[in-house]
Amino acid sequence: MKTLYKALLFFVGMTVLFTGCKPEELVFEHEKPQFDTKGNAILLEVIVPAGTSAKDQIYIVGEFNGMDTLHYENPDFILTKAENNDAKFGIYLYPEDFVDGKSLADGFLFVSKQFGIESPAVAHTIAGAQLGERYTISVTRWGGAAVTPAIEHDGYVMYLDNQTGWDELTVYAWGDAEIFGGWPGAPITGTEVVDGITYRYVDFGQANEGLSVSLIFNNNGAGTQLSDYAFVINRNVYLRITPDGVEEMAEPGEERFPEVEHDGDVVYLVDAAEWGAMSLYMWGDVNDLNGGWPGMSPTGQFEYGGYQWYYFDLGAANAGKEEHLIANNNGGGTQIDDIAVYKLTTDSVLYFIVNADKTVTQAFSPDEVLEALADGPVEVDPAAIDLFLLDATEQLVIDTARLDTTFALTVYAWGSSEIFGGWPGMQLSEMEDVDLLGLNLKHYHIDCKTGDSYNLIFNNSGNGSQLPDYPVSANEPEQTYYLKVTDEGVVPLKVQALLPRR
Repeated sequence: MKTLYKALLFFVGMTVLFTGCKPEELVFEHEKPQFDTKGNAILLEVIVPAGTSAKDQIYIVGEFNGMDTLHYENPDFILTKAENNDAKFGIYLYPEDFVDGKSLADGFLFVSKQFGIESPAVAHTIAGAQLGERYTISVTRWGGAAVTPAIEHDGYVMYLDNQTGWDELTVYAWGDAEIFGGWPGAPITGTEVVDGITYRYVDFGQANEGLSVSLIFNNNGAGTQLSDYAFVINRNVYLRITPDGVEEMAEPGEERFPEVEHDGDVVYLVDAAEWGAMSLYMWGDVNDLNGGWPGMSPTGQFEYGGYQWYYFDLGAANAGKEEHLIANNNGGGTQIDDIAVYKLTTDSVLYFIVNADKTVTQAFSPDEVLEALADGPVEVDPAAIDLFLLDATEQLVIDTARLDTTFALTVYAWGSSEIFGGWPGMQLSEMEDVDLLGLNLKHYHIDCKTGDSYNLIFNNSGNGSQLPDYPVSANEPEQTYYLKVTDEGVVPLKVQALLPRR
């Protein structure tokens, strides 16, 4: 009886224990918020089906944006993949972009460029969506391919890569006729995908074939416009427009040297040295002509014949001056010897190949440039830089606003090239661990050219903290740096090299 009483007490106690504890709710990783809300936008976080590629292009379509599942490719309504979660994409929607008084309550769908419309294609709805709020939506699976039908054009077409950043874009044409109407012209709102690239476009009109016009791109007459761009309507044209001007691009699938109207003499510099950036400094009758060191930025740039071309309009107002021209990698530490003194005129065209040995080769046409490069750029003996890094940071990688958050130490390099990629660079965890005198060093080997130089910027993964630049260079065929990275800066270590050279 005593034993039965104890067992009964144990059973009652366990019942109280289990009924008195409320289990925590499970939250799966893909259900956690991945994007910050914005006070002026509606945030949609979309859980995509398993197997969706992180590189897929996913669009939202619905009555609110005037898009449908056949005409779905609009760069303003493409989703962004979450940085740390391949199962979730997000998009910020701004009510000022909604059309015809429609809202998310009128229904919307998602379309994968790779897999087609979501299935089942039953519209999602959100009634009374509020600014500053997050709404999570799940897509069950992708269905059949959503094919964009061919667009019928009226005559030749102008395709635009719009890099101006303007809220509105119109084009005015004057000359033989105001083909887009009076100032400020016609809005450029059509979109078309050509060889996988989405362009804005406007038709010139079949009736206007052969007319000569000057195009003025502007922000719908709100006070900002680009210089006139002369054009004869005798072909389709692809243009890139930036706040600085207009540049013609080669038609996709058909490489063609761009036809550009220049201001005075023009110098073409071909990047056979693979610098990745180019500036042009001028000195002589007027030092710092067109800008102090590293000189003027390119008037425009394009790819042609497998090389990057930069062109510099020297200015018709500078005719008569004698100047030395020095090409350099935008002040990154590498430059050519002076191009011989040159007297500026108003309409000369110069072609120079910037070689890897810091010399230049002159040609007299784009075809001659490509002929000179037929055997490849001039090569020089490779050099190397070995970096051995000791991470002694602490405060650098702690978020002072939220002490429970830390970031990885990352290194960015600029100079002869961005050897660790764009900002913020590469995390030290991606480097090779080295057992050297028990210092727990990280190692990175850089193959480069003698004379290449870099500036290292150690930072907390681009989250607001960084150390001053630390320069390294390949002044010898093999150069080794042992560096200690602290919260205050970078200091060299006195270490005896114990590893065999590569």
